[in-house]
Amino acid sequence: MDGHDRVKRHAEGILLIGADFRPQAVLLPGLYYEGVTKMMGGQQRTEDFFRLFLIPGVHHCGGGPGLTDFDALTLLENWVEKGHAPDVLIARRSANGAVERSRPVYPYPIRARYLSTGDPKQAASFGPVDPSRQ
Repeated sequence: MDGHDRVKRHAEGILLIGADFRPQAVLLPGLYYEGVTKMMGGQQRTEDFFRLFLIPGVHHCGGGPGLTDFDALTLLENWVEKGHAPDVLIARRSANGAVERSRPVYPYPIRARYLSTGDPKQAASFGPVDPSRQ
């Protein structure tokens, strides 16, 4: 049984995956998500139980130069316990107890794009863009 079969078998559950957004790291989670989406009959049916968040600069299992401070557990709890599927995850980079920068991270394939106004180090200065619709 491959991974896609396991997802189909457990499709009534919830699956939230966070992954690094470096080009070499995006490939496998992106291919996996696209395979599940195809098997389930489209993104709309898939996003009912599966969201993939590609987090910039986070190494496998944490650490790295990117936005390493985020609360995926609360997103998952809200989804499972309250039925509120996550549409955005706010990720931050902190140093010495102060936030250096923050950015919204949207479910794959949506990406954050700077809105050309506001502080580029603040999440509020970014909005969602779907690269498949450009």
